[in-house]
Amino acid sequence: MIKQYKFAICDDDIQFCNKIKSYIIEYYGENKVEISIFNSGEDFIKSKVKYDCIFLDIEMINLNGIEIATMIRNYDLDTYIIIVSGFPKYKNVAYRLHVFDYLDKPLDKTMLFKTLDDMTILLQNSQIDIYEYFQTNHGLVKLKVNDIMYFEYSERKINLYTNSDSIYQFYDTIYKLEERFKQYHFISPHKAFLVNIDYIQNIHMNDLILEKDIIIPISKLKKKQIKEHIVEIEFIYSFKNLYVLLVGK
Repeated sequence: MIKQYKFAICDDDIQFCNKIKSYIIEYYGENKVEISIFNSGEDFIKSKVKYDCIFLDIEMINLNGIEIATMIRNYDLDTYIIIVSGFPKYKNVAYRLHVFDYLDKPLDKTMLFKTLDDMTILLQNSQIDIYEYFQTNHGLVKLKVNDIMYFEYSERKINLYTNSDSIYQFYDTIYKLEERFKQYHFISPHKAFLVNIDYIQNIHMNDLILEKDIIIPISKLKKKQIKEHIVEIEFIYSFKNLYVLLVGK
């Protein structure tokens, strides 16, 4: 199966979006990329999709590229952000948000391809798959750790949920799984749950909001621990601005 990289392009200039898209396809080949185009920051934020790389313009109506990059970094430190702008004055603040590159408009294809060269090496190095084995109701299964969204303890069994909506059952405890998976950045917000932090989209009140709008409770006893753990791995706890943007209007 061919690995597809997921790209997003966010720019209010439709022609420019299509130009970047054509360059990305020229570089990787059409069957190796999945590209989404957004002509406003609001549409991009509402998409709630995790991308390998996001191309951002700076000056757009309502939400500008710096504001969008800030929101992205509030919940995702891994995605590569590439700013493409005709305004060099934003470079310093952009790099403080850990953007991968800042390319000038008009876009130079050679410079873009050099950036894609560097980024692709890092993407390939980060995609070494790690597997764990489980003796489940489906027999012995081998699962990629990155595909596991969360574990739930229910009726003396563990339910394992994957990002492909598969569910496996086996006998174990959250405590033992927490010890086994802490090296992979799983956290236990509640005595009945163990969550892959990569799938956390939001924290609202006493709940974790995962991808696919899955809600996981945070117990009172665990709340302080969860906050400290998230800060420890540089995951930002406050999503106030993002939450207001999505549901407050």
